[in-house]
Amino acid sequence: MIQQDCQEKEHNAKNAVEENVYYYKHKLEGPYQTFINAQDHQAFSELLNCTENWLYEEGADQDKQTYINKLEEIHKLGKPVQNRYQESIWRPKMFEELSAKIQSYMTIMEEYKNGRNSYCHINAMDMDKVRVRVEDTQVWMTNIKYSQDKRTPDQEPAIHSTQIEEKLQVRKD
Repeated sequence: MIQQDCQEKEHNAKNAVEENVYYYKHKLEGPYQTFINAQDHQAFSELLNCTENWLYEEGADQDKQTYINKLEEIHKLGKPVQNRYQESIWRPKMFEELSAKIQSYMTIMEEYKNGRNSYCHINAMDMDKVRVRVEDTQVWMTNIKYSQDKRTPDQEPAIHSTQIEEKLQVRKD
């Protein structure tokens, strides 16, 4: 049974390598294409082709660690491309959320300024802190968007969605 368990783990590791080869080959010709430069695309495609050939020629009965090493090689080139692609989807959504939040605070500040009763319990110093935070966040967002817009999709992003999400978190200072 122990030997059967080892064979099962090695088979699973081999399957993981095979799945990743096909996954990245498909994605590189599709949605990931613009998120990798030509030189890296060629090197990654060669790695995937060589790995695929290896799997069917000499990689049929390797130990688990050999498959893990092959998988790490694939991920070393593939994960950055996958992350750039995912960031290109998440980042605009996060900017949209942040922009909406800034707008809602600006509306509150305007209503406060106009003496709306729902905000009369807030003292002027606290509202000034809100104003400063909103203005700083707006400037930060404008600058980082500009920096991101200067980058091509195959470059590392200037900003990650998690960093924008941090700006969305309301902090009390």
